[in-house]
Amino acid sequence: MRTLLLFGFLGSMATASHAQTIAAYRYWFDDDASTLVNVPVTAGQQFTLNTDLAAEIAGDGYNRITLQTQDDLGAWSVPLTKLFHRQGGDLTAWQYWFD
Repeated sequence: MRTLLLFGFLGSMATASHAQTIAAYRYWFDDDASTLVNVPVTAGQQFTLNTDLAAEIAGDGYNRITLQTQDDLGAWSVPLTKLFHRQGGDLTAWQYWFD
C-alpha cells in the first residue's frame, strides 16, 4: 500500500512540475468544422481574449460558438460551447473565465 501511495504522489509531482501556458486558441460556430479559426498567441499562464470574431459566418438567429485553448505541450482543452442569438448585427461581447 505504501508503494502505491508513493507512486501516486510521485506521479502528481511530475505532472505539477510543468507549469502549462496557453499557446493558441480556436473557435468555430454551430459544430461546423469548416468555420474553425485557429489563432496562435504569445505563450503565457494568463491570456485575455479581446478581439473581433468572425460571427457573420454564423448567420442570424440562435447559434453556438465553441472555444478551445491549446497549451504549450500541444494539448487542447475541453471544448466550451455557448449559445448566442444574432439579429443581423455584430457579436459585440462574449466573456469566459475560470479559476
